Amino acid sequence: MIPSSLPEHEMNATDTGGASGAPTAVQVAAMWISTHEDDIRGPRIPFIRSKFGLNILEAVEASRLAHKLRFAGGR
Repeated sequence: MIPSSLPEHEMNATDTGGASGAPTAVQVAAMWISTHEDDIRGPRIPFIRSKFGLNILEAVEASRLAHKLRFAGGR
């Protein structure tokens, strides 16, 4: 579940999905990263790309969102 403290524009920034309200792959990755920081081994972006099947821009966005979730409470 994505915290409601994430601004709406952040929630939709990389959304290409339908109207189901389900989190995007970037949002899922961001949540995982924010709670499993110590499990990332080696370079962060290649790890995220491999684990979640994201392209480079999506992996960077997931990393950015994870940082916000972890340190700024989603703000």
